[in-house]
Amino acid sequence: METKYSLKKCFYVKNKIRCCLFFALTIADGLANLGISVLLKEITDAAASGSLELIKRAFLWAAAVLTVISLSSAALYYAKSSFLKHAVTGYKRQIMNRILETDGLCHFPQNSSFYLSALTNDIFVIETDYLQGMAEILSNILFLAAALGMMIRFSPYLTAASLCMMLIPIAISALSGRKLEQEVQNVSDKNAAFLKQTQDILKGFSVIKSFHAEQMAENLHAKQNQALEQAKYRKNIAEGRVQLWSALGSVSSQLGIFLIGGWLAAAGKGVTAGTLIAFVSLLGQLANPIRCLPELIAGQKAAGALIEKAEAATLPKQPERLALPTLLSQKASGRMPAKQPVRPTRPVRIAGPIHTISLENVSFSYENRPVLKDISLKFHQGKSYAIVGESGSGKTTLLRLILAGLYDYSGLVTYNGMDAHAIDRESLRACISEIPQDVFLFDAAILDNITMFQEFPESRVREAVKQAGLSELMEHKGGGYLCGEGGGCLSGGEKQRISIARCFLKDASVLIADEADAALDAETAFHIMNEILQMKKLTRIVVSHNMNQLLLRQYDQIVVMKHGRVQEVGKFGELMGRNGELSSLVRVD
Repeated sequence: METKYSLKKCFYVKNKIRCCLFFALTIADGLANLGISVLLKEITDAAASGSLELIKRAFLWAAAVLTVISLSSAALYYAKSSFLKHAVTGYKRQIMNRILETDGLCHFPQNSSFYLSALTNDIFVIETDYLQGMAEILSNILFLAAALGMMIRFSPYLTAASLCMMLIPIAISALSGRKLEQEVQNVSDKNAAFLKQTQDILKGFSVIKSFHAEQMAENLHAKQNQALEQAKYRKNIAEGRVQLWSALGSVSSQLGIFLIGGWLAAAGKGVTAGTLIAFVSLLGQLANPIRCLPELIAGQKAAGALIEKAEAATLPKQPERLALPTLLSQKASGRMPAKQPVRPTRPVRIAGPIHTISLENVSFSYENRPVLKDISLKFHQGKSYAIVGESGSGKTTLLRLILAGLYDYSGLVTYNGMDAHAIDRESLRACISEIPQDVFLFDAAILDNITMFQEFPESRVREAVKQAGLSELMEHKGGGYLCGEGGGCLSGGEKQRISIARCFLKDASVLIADEADAALDAETAFHIMNEILQMKKLTRIVVSHNMNQLLLRQYDQIVVMKHGRVQEVGKFGELMGRNGELSSLVRVD
């Protein structure tokens, strides 16, 4: 992973020279156009004087000005493209880096549509309104300053009149720009909602067709589509309002100054015909900065708000520590573990395999709703554990807790005797492998999906493929066979075996399986779970709804959950002899 920077700083990381060149050339290109006004004054005054020498000098000026403008414009084209390429690439990499660095072994950003919007729609706004806008704002401000200085040199009276007439439209446009900032942010929010709705429909396509819910899906999509386009409509109206006031201001300024300049020339106030032409030219060139500056500033603020929103959404979350009142309440209730380990100020890396995972009096609530209550369990290296129970009994939440994906629980969770809060998450990830219910595969080769694009000795890969039962698939289709989007070119069993092969390659000491057989047919599910149970070197913790007695008999221990509590713990024969909760589950199945 690359070094993390604030999102506004990452535009300039290893890009400062390109940035400076882009800004300098943008300013130079704008200022070079001032030479046109000087050139028009020289030509007009030369023509009025009838001097051939002055006309020749004007021709030389014209050649110089055109050369400078041509060179600066060509250089700006390449400098801008290079700067934007590196800036936007760095920004997108930084966001993805932050997403991938999100803490918690089983945490995935829930609002994926927000991240998609931040990496697509928002990028265009940031590139045009924030990065290019920043250079254009600076260029326009300097252009205005230089043009005003030139105007004062030509005629202080005309300059004073110009300033008075320019301030009014600028003030009106600035006030209109505040509304634009809000509308730009609203479009970003609506776009994220639209993407989420579209994702849901595409993911649930088969279910929609099965239940003939096409009309419902179309209505939901139409509603989000209407909301997005309405937000874009309001943004366009706000943009048009800013542009209208700016355009009216620039036109009225030009006409007014032309009339005042004509009066000053006729009154003999030191305004020549060349000066008046130069002033009209300058005002024509000032029209664009006057019109664009309020819009550019409003757009730049709106784009900056999008960056700040992405910054806040991708900030690393710090593990929550239990507050003193919570600890005292645990102690008073008698649920406080007997021995509280000292938590170091810095995370400690866990070395070697995980020998034991221990939970003592652990409880967890989600939005004030108790999910786990007083859980005390211990898992030993090399043993196999099944976690079973009815839907909603807390099985998956317990697994998330074991995976160190939850922080704000009460009680104590330890790995090799070390408090989970004190352990460095990266080192913990290296010790745990997970086989999820829905195996994720890249649209890449089988071999790349097994190795996750990492380098391993060929013999080790071959052994992992053999242990996972993938030898026949590899011989038949080859390691370079493309799995398709979401592994669509493979069967459910083949995808699960790829996930198992990954676990063998990772060489972890703990294997977590969350209903890995749920989407498989009975025969394939039996073979997959049997393969997992044969991994004798691993601590295997399996959440399963499969009540196959041949499999249940192989577990060293079965944990039966009910209403967020551990109802029973023991071997299959022992628990069935009690005729308790496990017996009921087996009979129902």
